[in-house]
Amino acid sequence: MLNFRRPLTACGVPYGRDSRRKTLDSRNSLDPDKYLLTPISQPTLHFCREQYEDARRLYRAQVEHWEAQAKRQNNIDIGQLQMKLALAEARADHFEEAIDAYERAASAFERDWCPGHPKALAASVAKAALEASVKPRV
Repeated sequence: MLNFRRPLTACGVPYGRDSRRKTLDSRNSLDPDKYLLTPISQPTLHFCREQYEDARRLYRAQVEHWEAQAKRQNNIDIGQLQMKLALAEARADHFEEAIDAYERAASAFERDWCPGHPKALAASVAKAALEASVKPRV
C-alpha cells in the first residue's frame, strides 16, 4: 500500500530539484558541475528561431563530441549532423566552414552507406550549389 504522506525518494534522496544531481554524484562518484548537458534538440530550436550563431556553435559541439566517440548510439547519424551544421554555417554567413561541413557530410554518408547513396549525392549537390552561389560574391 502506498503512503502518500511520505515523500518519494530515489537512492535515499528525496525527489525534487536536486535529486538528479545528488543521485548522479552518489552513484557514480562524478561531479555534475564538470559536465555540460545539452539536449540534442537544442541546436534545432536555435536554428528555428533564426539564432544561427548559437545553432552553429551547438551543432559543432555535437559533431565534435560524436566524432570523438569510438562507440555511439544507433540513432546518431554523423552525416546528418554535418548537414545541419553546414546549413547553420551557411545561414550565419560562414561559407567556407559550410562547404567544409558539406564535404565531411558527404564522406560520412559514403563511409556509412555507399559512394552512390542519395544522401552522399545530396551533400555533394548542396556543396556545389553553395560554392556556385558564393563564387559571384568573391
